[in-house]
Amino acid sequence: MAVNAFPGNLTPAFLDDVLAKSAEKGGDTLAQHTWAVVSRLADQYRLRPELAKQLGDDRLWHRLYWGCFLHDFGKAALGFQERLRQPKVSNAWSEGRQRHEVLSLAFADAAFPSKHPDRLPVIAVIIAHHKDFDGERADSIIHKYGGRKPDPQQEARVQFLIDQLNPELIRRLWRWFNEYGVPWSQALGFDQNDVFPSAVIEKPLTAENIRNALRDFSAYHLKRKDGDITISEIARDMHYRGLILTADHAASAGAPPFPPMRLTMEIASKPLEKNKQTPNPHQIQAANSLEGSAILTAPTGSGKTEAALMWAARQIQLRPAPRLFYTLPYQASMNAMADRLCDAFFGVELTNLVENQDITIQHSRATLKFYQDAMDSDSGAAEAPGASQRAREQTDKTRLNYYPIQVFSPYQMLKAAYQLKGYETACWLIITNALFIFDVNSTLIE
Repeated sequence: MAVNAFPGNLTPAFLDDVLAKSAEKGGDTLAQHTWAVVSRLADQYRLRPELAKQLGDDRLWHRLYWGCFLHDFGKAALGFQERLRQPKVSNAWSEGRQRHEVLSLAFADAAFPSKHPDRLPVIAVIIAHHKDFDGERADSIIHKYGGRKPDPQQEARVQFLIDQLNPELIRRLWRWFNEYGVPWSQALGFDQNDVFPSAVIEKPLTAENIRNALRDFSAYHLKRKDGDITISEIARDMHYRGLILTADHAASAGAPPFPPMRLTMEIASKPLEKNKQTPNPHQIQAANSLEGSAILTAPTGSGKTEAALMWAARQIQLRPAPRLFYTLPYQASMNAMADRLCDAFFGVELTNLVENQDITIQHSRATLKFYQDAMDSDSGAAEAPGASQRAREQTDKTRLNYYPIQVFSPYQMLKAAYQLKGYETACWLIITNALFIFDVNSTLIE
């Protein structure tokens, strides 16, 4: 099945004329892109089944599913569609620098009315797929379209958005929501998490729908700025944004389903079995460790890497982990470790995009490493254009956090401390429940 192919008979063909991407970016229809987004969200649900419980939010996946389903409804706007079909045309939509996610809020307000338990999270997910919750980015939405007390200019901008949808188009979008929302969730396995919506919606939309949603979001945004929310609420918000960004970016990139963690004790023991070696005492101890951290000090050549992976495999047996990070201080050591993990443990080439679904590296010269390896490999990239394309593809997948095992430096984790762009995805989401191996100066700290 193609990445963006609909399952079975769940194809809303009546929306084939509504686009989400321009031809130069793939030409996906709105329904195709949305299906890809909720599919990549389902990957995260599969990889992190305990996340809702850990965040104390039993309706996490329910809210994320509907936020993802509705997040791009505003792209159906006539002006936005005109821009997708004629990218260079200037119209009232582009001149006004309008925001499609704000128009999507009208549908969220109607589907999740006041006092609905999922209302604010769904609204926040829609806004967060382009704007973060803090600072000037969220402020820019409120400043442009209004919050609790909109001024006449803000009201006019909101009215302009609503006027971009004619009644017939609104009816088709509600039909999609009503007839395909729940079946799609069931096809993706979300029905196990009570991902069911409110009653069937067929009502027309008005500017007041957008104002209501913005008013509620503005009130919550003000609470965040004033520090009136708890640390657990901040952590929850970061994960909401991390999940919508991961799903949306992966879908836009045409990424295939995210692979599961395949590391097992059998894989961790492969080099020993191949060389017919008996495990050392520290390796046996690592393979039978209790749940939690461990420190290993051992001389060079004693099998510390095998012991580290045995520890990780044991931890996965005790508590499934979606990702493993092997942390080293230097690029040369990172490159060498990635090569060894691929060859000795998984039996693949690092840059074989078909066979290698497990290992990647993340540092400033990773793309160059991928390119050089592809040029030297025997797997079909003997010429520079092919090698360059493969290197870019692997770098893109690494940025999407596609690979279960990443070899990187400790500095990558500083993105969270400095809140660099996309840190909710690059740090908070992927490190939740992850395993870390710190290999520094011949000392492994697992």
